[in-house]
Amino acid sequence: MNLQHRIHILSQLGKYILDDNEAWNATKQRASQANAWFTPEFIEYALWQISNSFLDEKKLVEWINKYDFNPNESHPRNVGIVMAGNIPLVGFHDFLCAFVAGHHMSIKLSSKDDVLLPFLVQKMQEWEPALKEKIQFAAMLKGDAAWAARILGVRDAVSERTGATVVVRQSLDDLIGLGEREVRTRLGPDRWAAAYAAGRQMSIDSLFTDIDDALAHRGRA
Repeated sequence: MNLQHRIHILSQLGKYILDDNEAWNATKQRASQANAWFTPEFIEYALWQISNSFLDEKKLVEWINKYDFNPNESHPRNVGIVMAGNIPLVGFHDFLCAFVAGHHMSIKLSSKDDVLLPFLVQKMQEWEPALKEKIQFAAMLKGDAAWAARILGVRDAVSERTGATVVVRQSLDDLIGLGEREVRTRLGPDRWAAAYAAGRQMSIDSLFTDIDDALAHRGRA
């Protein structure tokens, strides 16, 4: 799928999210019911902003042309995205960047905003079935203190390297369902130190792979 085709799909999505159709309206209603902060007016405002600021075809082309990169490379990377959930579709710009670049995505959704994006991605996959292999949603490991310590280790290592502290911390509670103090208490000093150190040696991509393997193993058990 070349860049022009990806731009076309995004432009089509921009029109769709402002459309009045039964399935999409029901999805927006479910999102509002799942999170009391996501009032219908709040959701509609976020969608309007995304459609007009991010998905207008002319603006997309102008934005892309500012960067010197090869969007049609034959060896895309695997990108892990941990999304926050404080406003509707708050992680959409991260999704947009990875999609435009042609990368594969493994997305960890916030439990506070896990309705809208999966529906929209499913719609994109209906328009272009090849996207089923490129965009996937990874499950979470709620309440697992050892995994939480690893995630905290990855968080701090990534923050130190990239300065992405705010983005990672916004998503942390939704990803693991535990705070750092509780994780330390549950594990004790030795187990905490070992799991945290292991996390600091991992990349986000490898962490997601290990989490998915663990979830698959649990499913077979």
